This record gives sequence, structure tokens and C-alpha cells, in this order.
Amino acid sequence: MPEQEVEVHISSVLAMMTGGRKDFKCSGTSVRDAFENLFSQEPSLRVHIMDENSAVRQHVLVYVGEEDLRWLGGLDSELNGPTNITVLQAVSGG
Repeated sequence: MPEQEVEVHISSVLAMMTGGRKDFKCSGTSVRDAFENLFSQEPSLRVHIMDENSAVRQHVLVYVGEEDLRWLGGLDSELNGPTNITVLQAVSGG
């Protein structure tokens, strides 16, 4: 499958690691590929999105279009046509 163009949108919490930038143009054949492209642009995001086993951190939600990545088959899910990936990080406190 050819690489697809992907718009990756990150939450305001994650944007604190990128100087406020929230939107990135990436490419890849899978969500994992798109993330690798994102991390090549902003290496500081990797530790906030991925764990030490190269899986999405438990407190991070990823949507491909409007679908939750967990229900699509995970990081190796193929990207079919131009799409958006949204990354949200849970925030807690008291």
C-alpha cells in the first residue's frame, strides 16, 4: 500500500512539549508509520505517547478519523486514504 498523507493533531497538554504546535503533516502506510514520522519531527513527543514497549501509553487516546485506535487493530492498522489522527492525553488532578 502506498504511503498516505495524514494530519496528526495533538492535545494542548502535549503541545506544551512542542512550543505550542498542535498540527503536523505526516505520512505512512500505518498508524505506527505516521507516529514514527511525527517523532522524527518532534522527538520529545515519543516518551509522552509511547511506552518502553513501543505501545501507546495507557493514559493516551488515539483516534483515526472518528474511530478509537484500540478498536481498529492497534498501531499496525493501515491508513486508507488521507485521514486525521488525533492524540489526546488524559489529565488528572485534584
